[in-house]
Amino acid sequence: MYTSVADSKATFKAEHPEMAPFLDDICLEKATNAFNNSYSRPDLVGLNTQMEYAQRLVSEVTSVREAVNSAIDRGATVIGDWEAEIDLWFAGFREGGLKQKFYDYLSAESRCASSFICGPANFPTARNQKRQATARVRREEISEYCNKAVKGDPCDHPPPWGRGWRFDLMILMPSPSCKLRSSTLKNAGSI
Repeated sequence: MYTSVADSKATFKAEHPEMAPFLDDICLEKATNAFNNSYSRPDLVGLNTQMEYAQRLVSEVTSVREAVNSAIDRGATVIGDWEAEIDLWFAGFREGGLKQKFYDYLSAESRCASSFICGPANFPTARNQKRQATARVRREEISEYCNKAVKGDPCDHPPPWGRGWRFDLMILMPSPSCKLRSSTLKNAGSI
């Protein structure tokens, strides 16, 4: 049975209301156009890309909140307004990085083609394989970015939006991998 993109999108929004505000961060038209030469239903693949973006955003911010809450349960000292800090981090994570990583992936994917869709005559296989490899790298960069943004070390991987942020700095538990001296953390007091 044929399901329209609008119906699928409405169903997704109804089933996942927490993800609905983020679904349109990635333009459906751009996502669909990126898969025109690779899939017979690029509209559904584009919608799946939007859904994946929204799911990543919600899962990352949920994991951050859960990590801080579990640290509080273990007796960690946290700054007074840690939820506002998470909201600041989330805004930078959303606009400053993840959205751009998805657009980079879509841009790389738009250069790929399938001989099934485009036709096999004089199909540039070697060139297409290079482009597909680039698209795979861009896709992997999304996961790497999420890992670095959530678990990254401000000494080694500062987030692209500027201010260093890390769970152990927020809850004032120094990390052994961080090059900052513990006296710096003690002098910082509450962040």
